[in-house]
Amino acid sequence: MKIKSIENFELPGNLFQILQEEEYFESEDFDPILITIEEIQYKGEDVISYQAEFEVLEEYDNIYGYEWEELIRKYIEKNEPELLEFIKGDSESSTCVIWTNNQSKFKKILGRMIELIENSNEVNIISEEASL
Repeated sequence: MKIKSIENFELPGNLFQILQEEEYFESEDFDPILITIEEIQYKGEDVISYQAEFEVLEEYDNIYGYEWEELIRKYIEKNEPELLEFIKGDSESSTCVIWTNNQSKFKKILGRMIELIENSNEVNIISEEASL
């Protein structure tokens, strides 16, 4: 599976205006990953959620959404562990949902998600290590 490169990814310069007018921003530029940005309540505070989600992938139909979240966390721990503290999840069996309230870390997290999804060997290695 080949997903668009993250290198030239930029959020709209008028993102906060979009959020005020539309209440959310969505991008399908990284299909099958859907990007959603919106203001949410988290632990009693208003925060901006930078979210990346995807449904269970056909080529990995034996890996559920919440297992993908675990794989992504393990992959990031292995490659860029300083990002772990910024990752939040809301996955279900059919959908992997990773989000952060840190805009500057979102691009790095998304990049690592794409790297893993595109690398079936790494998915298999981490799945075996995690006993999934």
